[in-house]
Amino acid sequence: MRVGHRHAVSTRTWSDRVAHSLVTLLHHTLTACDPDGQVPISTYGDTGPWPHAIVPVTDDGIGIARAHGGDVSASSPGLSKGARFTQRMPKASVA
Repeated sequence: MRVGHRHAVSTRTWSDRVAHSLVTLLHHTLTACDPDGQVPISTYGDTGPWPHAIVPVTDDGIGIARAHGGDVSASSPGLSKGARFTQRMPKASVA
């Protein structure tokens, strides 16, 4: 695992919840990787009216959903408008 950062980023969050979500994210990412796979992690801050700390985590494995022939996507129409997470899975054959 390689961890890097462009510069320090401070956040106003509940540290225990953020830590839990990052550990869960890393667990799933590492599960999808080959034993000799790469999982780059970095941090940076974006700009704008509501700046955020960004923590991209990527793996070079098959992907959890794709390992089963599916896909996962996420989208949001904007601040305070919720989010949509979509998981696509292959349908079972009808005999």
